[in-house]
Amino acid sequence: MSDSLERPRAEPSLTSTPSIPRSIVVGCSIGIGALAAFLAFYRVTACMPWADEMQTVGYCLGSWGDGLRLATHSQNMPVGYWLLSKILLSITGPNFTTMRVASGVGFVLFAVLAFRLLIRWSPATVALMATLTVVLHPALVWHARDGRVYAILLLVETASVALMIARPFRGRAALWVLTSAGMVYLHHHALFVLAIEVLVILDRRLDLRRAAPWALALAAPDLMLVYLAMGSPNVASQVFGAGQTFAPNLLMAVDRIGAGIPEMMPLPPPPLPQTWCQALGGGILLVATVITAIRGKTVHSWLGLGAIWLLIVPAAAHDALDVFYDPRFIVVVIPLVLVWLMGALTSIPSRWPALIAAAGLSGVFIWTDLNVIRPHISPYRPATKEMVEDIASRPGKIVVHPGYLIGCWPLPDGFKTAGGVVLSETGAMVGVEKEMADENAGRYSPEMPWSRFRREVVGGESFTVIQGAPGFYPRQQISFAVPDEPWETGYRCRRLWPDYPFATIIRFERTR
Repeated sequence: MSDSLERPRAEPSLTSTPSIPRSIVVGCSIGIGALAAFLAFYRVTACMPWADEMQTVGYCLGSWGDGLRLATHSQNMPVGYWLLSKILLSITGPNFTTMRVASGVGFVLFAVLAFRLLIRWSPATVALMATLTVVLHPALVWHARDGRVYAILLLVETASVALMIARPFRGRAALWVLTSAGMVYLHHHALFVLAIEVLVILDRRLDLRRAAPWALALAAPDLMLVYLAMGSPNVASQVFGAGQTFAPNLLMAVDRIGAGIPEMMPLPPPPLPQTWCQALGGGILLVATVITAIRGKTVHSWLGLGAIWLLIVPAAAHDALDVFYDPRFIVVVIPLVLVWLMGALTSIPSRWPALIAAAGLSGVFIWTDLNVIRPHISPYRPATKEMVEDIASRPGKIVVHPGYLIGCWPLPDGFKTAGGVVLSETGAMVGVEKEMADENAGRYSPEMPWSRFRREVVGGESFTVIQGAPGFYPRQQISFAVPDEPWETGYRCRRLWPDYPFATIIRFERTR
Protein backbone atom coordinates (compact mmCIF):
# COMPACT_ATOMS: atom_id res chain seq x y z
CA MET A 1 0.00 0.00 0.00
CA SER A 2 1.57 3.29 -1.05
CA ASP A 3 1.49 6.47 0.95
CA SER A 4 -1.18 8.29 -1.06
CA LEU A 5 -1.11 11.32 1.18
CA GLU A 6 2.37 12.30 0.03
CA ARG A 7 2.54 14.84 -2.77
CA PRO A 8 4.50 13.33 -5.66
CA ARG A 9 4.12 15.19 -8.93
CA ALA A 10 2.60 12.23 -10.75
CA GLU A 11 0.16 11.12 -8.07
CA PRO A 12 -3.07 9.87 -9.70
CA SER A 13 -6.33 11.71 -9.28
CA LEU A 14 -9.41 10.38 -7.58
CA THR A 15 -10.97 9.31 -10.85
CA SER A 16 -7.84 7.91 -12.46
CA THR A 17 -6.46 4.44 -11.76
CA PRO A 18 -3.71 3.97 -14.37
CA SER A 19 -2.55 0.60 -13.09
CA ILE A 20 -6.05 -0.96 -13.34
CA PRO A 21 -8.09 -1.21 -16.54
CA ARG A 22 -10.84 1.36 -16.59
CA SER A 23 -13.39 -1.28 -17.59
CA ILE A 24 -12.72 -3.17 -14.35
CA VAL A 25 -13.09 -0.01 -12.25
CA VAL A 26 -16.33 0.94 -13.99
CA GLY A 27 -17.72 -2.58 -13.80
CA CYS A 28 -16.94 -2.91 -10.08
CA SER A 29 -18.44 0.52 -9.43
CA ILE A 30 -21.67 -0.47 -11.16
CA GLY A 31 -21.82 -3.76 -9.25
CA ILE A 32 -21.24 -2.08 -5.89
CA GLY A 33 -23.82 0.57 -6.69
CA ALA A 34 -26.36 -2.09 -7.63
CA LEU A 35 -25.79 -3.99 -4.38
CA ALA A 36 -26.10 -0.81 -2.34
CA ALA A 37 -29.30 0.07 -4.19
CA PHE A 38 -30.79 -3.36 -3.46
CA LEU A 39 -29.98 -3.06 0.24
CA ALA A 40 -31.34 0.46 0.43
CA PHE A 41 -34.53 0.15 -1.61
CA TYR A 42 -35.76 -3.44 -1.23
CA ARG A 43 -39.19 -3.17 0.45
CA VAL A 44 -38.14 0.22 1.81
CA THR A 45 -41.77 1.26 2.30
CA ALA A 46 -42.77 -1.90 4.16
CA CYS A 47 -41.80 -0.67 7.62
CA MET A 48 -44.08 1.56 9.64
CA PRO A 49 -42.69 5.10 10.01
CA TRP A 50 -41.09 5.61 13.38
CA ALA A 51 -40.62 8.53 15.75
CA ASP A 52 -37.60 10.23 14.19
CA GLU A 53 -38.91 9.81 10.66
CA MET A 54 -42.16 11.44 11.75
CA GLN A 55 -40.07 14.21 13.21
CA THR A 56 -38.17 14.73 9.94
CA VAL A 57 -41.41 15.15 8.01
CA GLY A 58 -43.12 17.05 10.81
CA TYR A 59 -40.44 19.74 11.00
CA CYS A 60 -40.97 20.46 7.31
CA LEU A 61 -44.77 20.87 7.39
CA GLY A 62 -44.93 24.49 8.47
CA SER A 63 -43.66 27.64 6.81
CA TRP A 64 -40.02 28.20 5.94
CA GLY A 65 -39.69 30.63 8.83
CA ASP A 66 -41.23 28.21 11.34
CA GLY A 67 -39.05 25.40 10.09
CA LEU A 68 -35.88 27.45 10.36
CA ARG A 69 -36.73 28.35 13.94
CA LEU A 70 -37.32 24.70 14.80
CA ALA A 71 -34.09 23.64 13.10
CA THR A 72 -32.06 26.24 14.98
CA HIS A 73 -33.72 25.64 18.36
CA SER A 74 -33.90 21.85 18.43
CA GLN A 75 -31.27 19.19 18.91
CA ASN A 76 -33.16 16.80 16.66
CA MET A 77 -33.10 18.54 13.28
CA PRO A 78 -29.75 19.86 11.96
CA VAL A 79 -30.33 23.02 9.98
CA GLY A 80 -28.64 21.66 6.84
CA TYR A 81 -30.76 18.53 6.84
CA TRP A 82 -33.90 20.53 7.50
CA LEU A 83 -33.13 22.67 4.43
CA LEU A 84 -32.57 19.59 2.25
CA SER A 85 -35.71 17.91 3.59
CA LYS A 86 -37.80 21.04 3.18
CA ILE A 87 -36.78 21.38 -0.46
CA LEU A 88 -37.50 17.72 -1.25
CA LEU A 89 -40.80 17.58 0.62
CA SER A 90 -41.91 20.86 -0.98
CA ILE A 91 -41.58 19.08 -4.32
CA THR A 92 -43.09 15.69 -3.46
CA GLY A 93 -45.40 16.64 -0.63
CA PRO A 94 -45.06 15.36 2.94
CA ASN A 95 -44.36 11.66 2.96
CA PHE A 96 -41.86 9.32 4.54
CA THR A 97 -40.80 7.59 1.33
CA THR A 98 -39.18 10.76 0.00
CA MET A 99 -36.67 10.95 2.81
CA ARG A 100 -36.01 7.20 2.80
CA VAL A 101 -35.25 7.39 -0.92
CA ALA A 102 -32.95 10.36 -0.29
CA SER A 103 -31.05 8.28 2.26
CA GLY A 104 -30.87 5.38 -0.18
CA VAL A 105 -29.48 7.54 -2.96
CA GLY A 106 -26.88 8.93 -0.56
CA PHE A 107 -25.90 5.39 0.42
CA VAL A 108 -25.47 4.28 -3.20
CA LEU A 109 -23.27 7.27 -4.02
CA PHE A 110 -21.27 6.71 -0.85
CA ALA A 111 -20.63 3.07 -1.79
CA VAL A 112 -19.34 3.96 -5.25
CA LEU A 113 -17.22 6.84 -3.96
CA ALA A 114 -15.72 4.67 -1.21
CA PHE A 115 -14.65 2.08 -3.79
CA ARG A 116 -13.06 4.74 -5.99
CA LEU A 117 -11.07 5.93 -2.98
CA LEU A 118 -9.98 2.49 -1.84
CA ILE A 119 -8.82 1.40 -5.27
CA ARG A 120 -6.20 4.17 -5.11
CA TRP A 121 -4.58 2.49 -2.12
CA SER A 122 -5.18 -1.23 -2.61
CA PRO A 123 -5.19 -3.91 -5.30
CA ALA A 124 -8.52 -4.12 -7.08
CA THR A 125 -9.57 -7.36 -5.38
CA VAL A 126 -8.80 -6.08 -1.91
CA ALA A 127 -10.46 -2.71 -2.60
CA LEU A 128 -13.58 -4.48 -3.84
CA MET A 129 -13.79 -6.80 -0.84
CA ALA A 130 -13.18 -3.95 1.60
CA THR A 131 -15.94 -1.89 -0.02
CA LEU A 132 -18.37 -4.79 0.04
CA THR A 133 -17.64 -5.32 3.73
CA VAL A 134 -18.42 -1.68 4.46
CA VAL A 135 -21.57 -1.63 2.32
CA LEU A 136 -22.94 -4.78 3.94
CA HIS A 137 -22.54 -3.56 7.51
CA PRO A 138 -25.98 -3.77 9.17
CA ALA A 139 -25.81 -0.36 10.86
CA LEU A 140 -25.08 1.34 7.54
CA VAL A 141 -27.85 -0.64 5.81
CA TRP A 142 -30.21 0.47 8.59
CA HIS A 143 -29.41 4.14 7.98
CA ALA A 144 -29.63 3.65 4.20
CA ARG A 145 -33.30 2.71 4.68
CA ASP A 146 -34.04 5.35 7.31
CA GLY A 147 -35.63 8.72 6.54
CA ARG A 148 -32.99 10.69 8.41
CA VAL A 149 -29.68 12.39 7.78
CA TYR A 150 -27.02 9.78 8.49
CA ALA A 151 -26.51 8.09 5.09
CA ILE A 152 -26.37 11.51 3.42
CA LEU A 153 -23.98 12.74 6.10
CA LEU A 154 -21.69 9.78 5.45
CA LEU A 155 -21.66 10.58 1.72
CA VAL A 156 -20.72 14.23 2.31
CA GLU A 157 -18.02 13.27 4.82
CA THR A 158 -16.55 10.83 2.30
CA ALA A 159 -16.69 13.47 -0.43
CA SER A 160 -14.81 15.85 1.86
CA VAL A 161 -12.04 13.27 2.33
CA ALA A 162 -11.97 12.56 -1.40
CA LEU A 163 -11.51 16.24 -2.20
CA MET A 164 -8.82 16.54 0.44
CA ILE A 165 -6.61 13.87 -1.13
CA ALA A 166 -7.53 14.28 -4.83
CA ARG A 167 -4.73 15.51 -7.04
CA PRO A 168 -4.67 17.05 -9.58
CA PHE A 169 -8.08 18.69 -9.09
CA ARG A 170 -8.59 22.30 -10.10
CA GLY A 171 -10.74 24.24 -7.69
CA ARG A 172 -10.63 21.48 -5.11
CA ALA A 173 -9.82 23.94 -2.31
CA ALA A 174 -13.10 25.85 -2.67
CA LEU A 175 -15.10 22.65 -3.09
CA TRP A 176 -13.41 21.09 -0.08
CA VAL A 177 -14.24 24.16 2.03
CA LEU A 178 -17.91 24.07 1.03
CA THR A 179 -18.22 20.30 1.44
CA SER A 180 -16.44 20.23 4.78
CA ALA A 181 -18.48 23.10 6.19
CA GLY A 182 -21.64 21.55 4.74
CA MET A 183 -21.16 18.28 6.58
CA VAL A 184 -21.13 20.21 9.87
CA TYR A 185 -24.48 21.79 8.97
CA LEU A 186 -25.84 18.30 8.26
CA HIS A 187 -24.80 17.32 11.79
CA HIS A 188 -22.57 19.14 14.25
CA HIS A 189 -20.87 15.84 15.14
CA ALA A 190 -19.03 16.16 11.81
CA LEU A 191 -16.85 18.80 13.47
CA PHE A 192 -14.74 15.91 14.79
CA VAL A 193 -14.20 14.67 11.22
CA LEU A 194 -13.22 18.17 10.12
CA ALA A 195 -10.71 18.35 12.97
CA ILE A 196 -9.05 15.14 11.76
CA GLU A 197 -8.86 16.48 8.21
CA VAL A 198 -7.23 19.69 9.41
CA LEU A 199 -4.60 17.69 11.29
CA VAL A 200 -3.88 15.60 8.18
CA ILE A 201 -3.60 18.75 6.09
CA LEU A 202 -1.17 20.37 8.52
CA ASP A 203 0.91 17.20 8.83
CA ARG A 204 1.20 16.47 5.08
CA ARG A 205 1.74 20.13 4.08
CA LEU A 206 -1.01 19.95 1.51
CA ASP A 207 -2.10 22.98 -0.49
CA LEU A 208 -5.35 22.94 1.45
CA ARG A 209 -3.69 24.25 4.62
CA ARG A 210 -4.66 27.81 3.65
CA ALA A 211 -8.24 26.70 3.05
CA ALA A 212 -8.70 24.97 6.41
CA PRO A 213 -9.43 28.19 8.37
CA TRP A 214 -12.17 29.03 5.85
CA ALA A 215 -13.89 25.70 6.42
CA LEU A 216 -13.75 26.21 10.17
CA ALA A 217 -15.06 29.76 9.82
CA LEU A 218 -18.01 28.67 7.67
CA ALA A 219 -18.85 25.90 10.11
CA ALA A 220 -18.70 28.20 13.16
CA PRO A 221 -22.23 29.70 12.80
CA ASP A 222 -23.83 26.26 13.02
CA LEU A 223 -21.84 25.47 16.14
CA MET A 224 -22.85 28.80 17.64
CA LEU A 225 -26.50 28.02 16.96
CA VAL A 226 -26.11 24.70 18.71
CA TYR A 227 -24.33 26.26 21.66
CA LEU A 228 -26.42 29.41 22.14
CA ALA A 229 -29.90 28.43 21.01
CA MET A 230 -30.23 24.95 22.36
CA GLY A 231 -29.64 25.00 26.10
CA SER A 232 -30.73 21.40 26.29
CA PRO A 233 -29.25 18.00 27.15
CA ASN A 234 -27.23 15.99 24.65
CA VAL A 235 -25.79 18.99 22.81
CA ALA A 236 -22.71 21.15 23.01
CA SER A 237 -24.28 23.69 25.38
CA GLN A 238 -23.91 21.05 28.09
CA VAL A 239 -20.23 20.37 27.63
CA PHE A 240 -19.82 18.71 30.97
CA GLY A 241 -23.40 17.51 31.31
CA ALA A 242 -24.45 14.22 32.78
CA GLY A 243 -25.24 11.55 30.26
CA GLN A 244 -23.99 8.14 29.38
CA THR A 245 -20.79 7.36 31.25
CA PHE A 246 -17.59 6.84 29.32
CA ALA A 247 -17.19 3.06 29.62
CA PRO A 248 -20.78 2.17 28.53
CA ASN A 249 -20.41 4.63 25.65
CA LEU A 250 -17.31 2.87 24.44
CA LEU A 251 -18.83 -0.59 24.81
CA MET A 252 -21.87 0.57 22.87
CA ALA A 253 -19.62 1.87 20.11
CA VAL A 254 -17.66 -1.39 19.95
CA ASP A 255 -20.96 -3.28 19.81
CA ARG A 256 -22.00 -1.24 16.76
CA ILE A 257 -18.70 -1.87 15.00
CA GLY A 258 -19.19 -5.59 15.50
CA ALA A 259 -22.57 -5.66 13.66
CA GLY A 260 -24.78 -4.10 16.32
CA ILE A 261 -27.63 -2.12 14.79
CA PRO A 262 -28.51 1.36 16.11
CA GLU A 263 -32.07 1.76 17.34
CA MET A 264 -33.23 -1.63 16.15
CA MET A 265 -34.77 -3.96 18.69
CA PRO A 266 -35.92 -7.10 16.91
CA LEU A 267 -37.93 -9.74 18.65
CA PRO A 268 -35.70 -12.10 20.64
CA PRO A 269 -33.48 -13.87 20.03
CA PRO A 270 -31.32 -11.23 18.30
CA PRO A 271 -29.45 -12.34 15.19
CA LEU A 272 -26.12 -11.79 16.94
CA PRO A 273 -25.85 -11.59 20.75
CA GLN A 274 -24.54 -8.31 22.10
CA THR A 275 -21.52 -9.92 23.73
CA TRP A 276 -20.58 -11.44 20.36
CA CYS A 277 -20.91 -8.04 18.71
CA GLN A 278 -18.69 -6.48 21.34
CA ALA A 279 -16.10 -9.25 21.01
CA LEU A 280 -16.11 -8.92 17.22
CA GLY A 281 -15.85 -5.13 17.31
CA GLY A 282 -13.09 -5.25 19.89
CA GLY A 283 -11.23 -7.83 17.84
CA ILE A 284 -11.40 -5.67 14.72
CA LEU A 285 -9.94 -2.72 16.62
CA LEU A 286 -7.25 -4.83 18.29
CA VAL A 287 -6.02 -6.52 15.10
CA ALA A 288 -5.88 -3.23 13.21
CA THR A 289 -4.03 -1.52 16.06
CA VAL A 290 -1.39 -4.27 16.42
CA ILE A 291 -0.66 -4.49 12.69
CA THR A 292 -0.49 -0.70 12.36
CA ALA A 293 1.93 -0.47 15.27
CA ILE A 294 4.23 -3.03 13.65
CA ARG A 295 3.95 -2.39 9.92
CA GLY A 296 1.77 0.66 9.47
CA LYS A 297 2.59 3.44 7.02
CA THR A 298 1.25 6.98 7.01
CA VAL A 299 -2.14 6.06 5.60
CA HIS A 300 -2.56 3.30 8.17
CA SER A 301 -1.48 5.60 10.97
CA TRP A 302 -3.91 8.35 10.06
CA LEU A 303 -6.79 5.92 9.63
CA GLY A 304 -6.03 4.40 13.03
CA LEU A 305 -5.60 7.71 14.77
CA GLY A 306 -8.81 8.96 13.18
CA ALA A 307 -10.75 5.92 14.36
CA ILE A 308 -9.40 6.17 17.90
CA TRP A 309 -10.05 9.92 17.91
CA LEU A 310 -13.68 9.43 16.93
CA LEU A 311 -14.16 6.66 19.46
CA ILE A 312 -12.47 8.29 22.44
CA VAL A 313 -12.38 12.08 22.19
CA PRO A 314 -16.10 12.90 21.73
CA ALA A 315 -17.18 10.45 24.42
CA ALA A 316 -14.52 11.66 26.88
CA ALA A 317 -14.98 15.39 26.24
CA HIS A 318 -18.74 15.37 26.16
CA ASP A 319 -20.56 12.11 26.74
CA ALA A 320 -23.96 13.78 26.31
CA LEU A 321 -23.39 14.71 22.67
CA ASP A 322 -25.55 11.88 21.35
CA VAL A 323 -22.27 10.49 20.03
CA PHE A 324 -22.85 7.09 21.55
CA TYR A 325 -26.18 7.67 23.22
CA ASP A 326 -28.53 5.91 20.81
CA PRO A 327 -25.28 5.84 18.83
CA ARG A 328 -25.69 7.45 15.47
CA PHE A 329 -22.36 9.18 15.16
CA ILE A 330 -20.78 5.73 15.02
CA VAL A 331 -22.02 5.63 11.43
CA VAL A 332 -18.84 7.40 10.31
CA VAL A 333 -16.57 5.28 12.50
CA ILE A 334 -17.78 1.96 11.06
CA PRO A 335 -16.41 2.38 7.51
CA LEU A 336 -13.27 4.04 8.85
CA VAL A 337 -12.50 1.11 11.17
CA LEU A 338 -13.27 -1.53 8.53
CA VAL A 339 -11.09 0.19 5.94
CA TRP A 340 -8.37 0.59 8.55
CA LEU A 341 -8.52 -3.15 9.25
CA MET A 342 -8.35 -4.11 5.57
CA GLY A 343 -5.55 -1.63 4.92
CA ALA A 344 -3.57 -2.98 7.84
CA LEU A 345 -4.05 -6.57 6.65
CA THR A 346 -2.79 -5.68 3.17
CA SER A 347 0.52 -4.61 4.70
CA ILE A 348 1.12 -8.32 5.37
CA PRO A 349 2.95 -9.86 2.37
CA SER A 350 -0.01 -12.14 1.52
CA ARG A 351 -3.39 -10.79 0.41
CA TRP A 352 -5.23 -13.78 1.80
CA PRO A 353 -5.69 -12.47 5.38
CA ALA A 354 -7.53 -9.42 4.07
CA LEU A 355 -9.69 -11.46 1.71
CA ILE A 356 -10.53 -14.07 4.36
CA ALA A 357 -11.38 -11.36 6.90
CA ALA A 358 -13.56 -9.52 4.37
CA ALA A 359 -15.40 -12.71 3.44
CA GLY A 360 -15.96 -13.71 7.07
CA LEU A 361 -17.20 -10.29 8.15
CA SER A 362 -19.42 -9.99 5.10
CA GLY A 363 -21.05 -13.31 5.97
CA VAL A 364 -21.78 -12.17 9.52
CA PHE A 365 -23.14 -8.87 8.24
CA ILE A 366 -25.40 -10.54 5.67
CA TRP A 367 -26.83 -12.76 8.38
CA THR A 368 -27.77 -9.71 10.40
CA ASP A 369 -28.85 -7.70 7.33
CA LEU A 370 -31.76 -10.10 6.85
CA ASN A 371 -33.32 -8.62 9.98
CA VAL A 372 -32.76 -5.09 8.71
CA ILE A 373 -34.32 -5.33 5.28
CA ARG A 374 -37.30 -7.36 6.43
CA PRO A 375 -40.17 -5.35 7.92
CA HIS A 376 -39.70 -5.71 11.64
CA ILE A 377 -41.43 -4.56 14.81
CA SER A 378 -39.85 -2.72 17.70
CA PRO A 379 -40.70 -0.07 20.29
CA TYR A 380 -39.61 2.49 17.71
CA ARG A 381 -41.77 1.04 14.94
CA PRO A 382 -44.61 -0.20 17.12
CA ALA A 383 -46.67 -1.95 14.47
CA THR A 384 -46.19 -4.03 11.34
CA LYS A 385 -47.39 -2.85 7.97
CA GLU A 386 -50.32 -5.27 8.08
CA MET A 387 -51.41 -3.90 11.46
CA VAL A 388 -51.11 -0.32 10.27
CA GLU A 389 -53.18 -1.07 7.19
CA ASP A 390 -55.83 -2.80 9.28
CA ILE A 391 -56.03 0.08 11.75
CA ALA A 392 -56.17 2.66 8.99
CA SER A 393 -59.01 0.79 7.28
CA ARG A 394 -61.23 1.09 10.36
CA PRO A 395 -63.46 4.16 10.56
CA GLY A 396 -62.76 6.92 13.06
CA LYS A 397 -59.69 8.54 14.45
CA ILE A 398 -56.41 6.95 15.50
CA VAL A 399 -55.42 8.11 18.96
CA VAL A 400 -51.72 7.71 19.73
CA HIS A 401 -50.83 7.80 23.42
CA PRO A 402 -48.57 8.49 25.18
CA GLY A 403 -47.18 11.14 22.89
CA TYR A 404 -43.69 11.48 24.30
CA LEU A 405 -41.98 10.15 21.18
CA ILE A 406 -44.25 11.64 18.55
CA GLY A 407 -46.21 14.35 20.31
CA CYS A 408 -43.50 17.01 20.41
CA TRP A 409 -43.52 17.99 16.74
CA PRO A 410 -46.11 18.44 13.99
CA LEU A 411 -47.32 15.32 12.24
CA PRO A 412 -48.36 14.93 8.61
CA ASP A 413 -52.07 15.39 8.08
CA GLY A 414 -53.86 12.21 9.01
CA PHE A 415 -50.90 10.28 10.43
CA LYS A 416 -51.66 7.36 8.11
CA THR A 417 -55.39 7.98 8.42
CA ALA A 418 -57.90 10.81 8.41
CA GLY A 419 -58.07 12.71 11.68
CA GLY A 420 -55.20 11.16 13.64
CA VAL A 421 -54.84 12.51 17.20
CA VAL A 422 -51.78 12.56 19.44
CA LEU A 423 -52.22 12.85 23.19
CA SER A 424 -48.96 14.33 24.35
CA GLU A 425 -47.01 14.68 27.56
CA THR A 426 -43.96 16.85 28.15
CA GLY A 427 -41.71 14.10 29.46
CA ALA A 428 -38.09 15.22 29.31
CA MET A 429 -38.64 17.74 26.54
CA VAL A 430 -36.80 21.06 26.75
CA GLY A 431 -36.73 24.30 24.82
CA VAL A 432 -38.89 24.62 21.73
CA GLU A 433 -39.77 20.92 21.83
CA LYS A 434 -41.20 21.33 25.32
CA GLU A 435 -43.28 24.26 24.07
CA MET A 436 -44.68 22.09 21.28
CA ALA A 437 -45.37 19.21 23.67
CA ASP A 438 -47.06 21.55 26.15
CA GLU A 439 -49.24 22.91 23.36
CA ASN A 440 -50.31 19.42 22.37
CA ALA A 441 -50.89 18.48 26.00
CA GLY A 442 -53.01 21.59 26.48
CA ARG A 443 -55.10 20.76 23.44
CA TYR A 444 -55.51 17.07 24.26
CA SER A 445 -54.57 16.52 27.88
CA PRO A 446 -53.91 12.88 28.82
CA GLU A 447 -55.75 13.59 32.08
CA MET A 448 -58.95 14.94 30.56
CA PRO A 449 -62.19 13.26 31.71
CA TRP A 450 -63.51 10.40 29.61
CA SER A 451 -66.75 12.26 28.96
CA ARG A 452 -64.87 15.28 27.57
CA PHE A 453 -62.59 13.04 25.52
CA ARG A 454 -65.59 11.38 23.85
CA ARG A 455 -67.21 14.72 23.19
CA GLU A 456 -64.29 16.92 22.05
CA VAL A 457 -61.62 14.59 20.75
CA VAL A 458 -63.37 11.69 19.02
CA GLY A 459 -66.78 13.29 18.72
CA GLY A 460 -68.58 10.20 19.91
CA GLU A 461 -67.52 8.18 16.85
CA SER A 462 -65.65 4.87 16.76
CA PHE A 463 -61.89 5.18 17.22
CA THR A 464 -58.67 3.20 17.81
CA VAL A 465 -56.09 3.78 20.53
CA ILE A 466 -52.41 2.84 20.16
CA GLN A 467 -50.37 2.81 23.36
CA GLY A 468 -46.78 1.81 23.97
CA ALA A 469 -46.08 -1.16 26.19
CA PRO A 470 -45.26 -0.21 29.81
CA GLY A 471 -41.78 -1.68 29.49
CA PHE A 472 -40.87 1.09 27.04
CA TYR A 473 -43.39 3.84 27.84
CA PRO A 474 -44.00 4.61 31.51
CA ARG A 475 -47.71 5.41 31.48
CA GLN A 476 -50.33 2.88 32.50
CA GLN A 477 -52.24 1.18 29.73
CA ILE A 478 -55.56 2.91 30.44
CA SER A 479 -54.67 6.47 31.36
CA PHE A 480 -55.38 8.66 28.32
CA ALA A 481 -58.67 9.83 29.83
CA VAL A 482 -59.95 9.76 33.42
CA PRO A 483 -62.89 7.32 33.55
CA ASP A 484 -65.47 9.64 35.16
CA GLU A 485 -68.09 7.32 33.64
CA PRO A 486 -67.86 3.72 32.43
CA TRP A 487 -65.67 3.13 29.37
CA GLU A 488 -68.44 1.11 27.81
CA THR A 489 -70.83 4.07 27.85
CA GLY A 490 -71.75 4.29 24.21
CA TYR A 491 -68.92 1.95 23.14
CA ARG A 492 -67.90 -1.67 22.94
CA CYS A 493 -64.11 -1.94 23.45
CA ARG A 494 -61.75 -4.82 22.77
CA ARG A 495 -58.00 -5.22 22.47
CA LEU A 496 -56.65 -5.99 19.01
CA TRP A 497 -53.64 -8.32 18.76
CA PRO A 498 -53.67 -9.07 22.51
CA ASP A 499 -50.34 -10.93 22.43
CA TYR A 500 -48.47 -8.15 20.66
CA PRO A 501 -45.34 -7.26 22.68
CA PHE A 502 -44.68 -3.61 21.87
CA ALA A 503 -48.05 -1.88 21.86
CA THR A 504 -51.54 -2.07 23.30
CA ILE A 505 -54.14 -1.42 20.60
CA ILE A 506 -57.72 -0.93 21.77
CA ARG A 507 -60.67 -0.57 19.43
CA PHE A 508 -63.72 1.41 20.62
CA GLU A 509 -66.78 0.66 18.50
CA ARG A 510 -69.73 2.98 18.87
CA THR A 511 -72.85 1.15 20.04
CA ARG A 512 -75.38 3.99 20.08
